[in-house]
Amino acid sequence: MAYFILSNIFRIGSKHSNPVFKNLLRDRDKELTEPDQVWHADITYVTLPKGFAYLAAILDGYSRKCIGWKLSKRIDTELALGALEMALANRQIKPGLTHHSDRGVQYTSVAYVSRLQEAGIAVSMSRKANPYDNAKAESFMKRLCQN
Repeated sequence: MAYFILSNIFRIGSKHSNPVFKNLLRDRDKELTEPDQVWHADITYVTLPKGFAYLAAILDGYSRKCIGWKLSKRIDTELALGALEMALANRQIKPGLTHHSDRGVQYTSVAYVSRLQEAGIAVSMSRKANPYDNAKAESFMKRLCQN
């Protein structure tokens, strides 16, 4: 198992023309009663002792535990898909599960959205330039840097 020392985490911006999905959450997190009702996803830039990498993570909205992640030198759809595939392998998909992310190109890609829909997961995205809509994932990434 590899261990990484995280010294800095930076936010990443994205501009693209991919279709985006409506924010389905709107206070839904307050109603969560068990795991695997909402998954939150995010990607960040991580500085390591010898360079940098990108970290994609998927969190369970109820437990706030990281259920899928992938670290890569490249920020692309494969990075996000790697974290998603780990989450899918580790958890049982329940009817009504919603995947919530920002509007990044990795999450709006045909491959990523198709994989979510294939698994029967509803797609939800934050409003434009509103990190508060994905606060659980944003908070996780910030805490990761502080520890």
